[in-house]
Amino acid sequence: MEDKNTEWYCCFFNFIEDSEESDPILIAAAIFATDFVTMTFMSLLFRINLSTFALIILNASILVLVISPILLVPKKKIEKEREKSEKLNRLLKAMIGVNQLITKESDIKSMVLNSCKRLREVRDYYRVFIASFDGERLKRIAECGVSSFMNFDCETPCVQEAVRNREILFFNSSVPKCKECKYGNFPHSTALISFSSSGDMMLLAVFAAPNHFDDEKIELLKEVADDIGFAIEKCRMEETVYRSEKRYRFLAENVSDVIWVMNKNLNFKYISPSIQKLLGYSVEEITSIPLERYMAPESFELLKNTYRGAMEELEHGKKISEISKTLELQFYHKNGNKVWIEVKLNVIYTRDSYQILGVTRDISERKRAEGEIRKFKAIAIMLIMVL
Repeated sequence: MEDKNTEWYCCFFNFIEDSEESDPILIAAAIFATDFVTMTFMSLLFRINLSTFALIILNASILVLVISPILLVPKKKIEKEREKSEKLNRLLKAMIGVNQLITKESDIKSMVLNSCKRLREVRDYYRVFIASFDGERLKRIAECGVSSFMNFDCETPCVQEAVRNREILFFNSSVPKCKECKYGNFPHSTALISFSSSGDMMLLAVFAAPNHFDDEKIELLKEVADDIGFAIEKCRMEETVYRSEKRYRFLAENVSDVIWVMNKNLNFKYISPSIQKLLGYSVEEITSIPLERYMAPESFELLKNTYRGAMEELEHGKKISEISKTLELQFYHKNGNKVWIEVKLNVIYTRDSYQILGVTRDISERKRAEGEIRKFKAIAIMLIMVL
């Protein structure tokens, strides 16, 4: 066999037996070409994976195999590329697992711990931990992996450098600059990836087999870190909303005033339980009955016109915080009695639509007193006129 830098020739059978470093794809193609042995004086050209060769067939037998220069790929290179692809695939699989957790988990500790476990499933990863940085010290939130790295010192210079300078550092062997690190003599590679969440600095640390990391893997780990940062922020926001909602719901359910939210179709989206004391209907009943059924017609029209006017004000550029209305409306109690209520209205925006937030209180006694006052005033005027 000639040097690979020049065009060379070899017998088909010698090619298979002697070329142990040859591309198996070329060999397979040559074997495939034997299907044409019944053809005489025929030259066939194949191009497979950028490898060009010709099979010259003569008298129903293969005479020579002509192979272009450059085009024999060593098996070791193929195996190396295959191993690299497998490692990337395992990391991508872990990324998918982390993303699935982000959409399902609402508890920060559980989400972060399970994210570490998913990354730990990547072969050659010894240990994974995630920590937060308060400006002075790192505090581990979650970790998993082999016990040898259980007590990794977060105060080592490489870790501090990654966090303080907001850098991504990775070392494919024991780290020379961290000679005081107790793992300095333990063959390993380290990836330290800083990321932020809700304004806080955080760190994803991965310890793996020696010479494990390259730019592609680090880029994928950076994406994982950013996803975890986003998920932590999302969980914190959801927790804040939940606590606020719980607190305000408690207040709404324990005040005498009725608090409610109504959509643009004037259907209740929420109403506090104190409605039963005001109108005699339970929350379930009041939300299943059309508003006009227990509201005086003129009051119903006034409410509709007020909402329509508020929407027009918004269209003309008025700020939502500037729109506030106070109305006196008449409702019908479940027992048939008329009830006067005062409603303070504000327009709010939730998700993708405008809604009405209302606070309602019973003013029947006030209206009754106002009626008595008007009656006494009328009597007084009549007496003055008589005198």
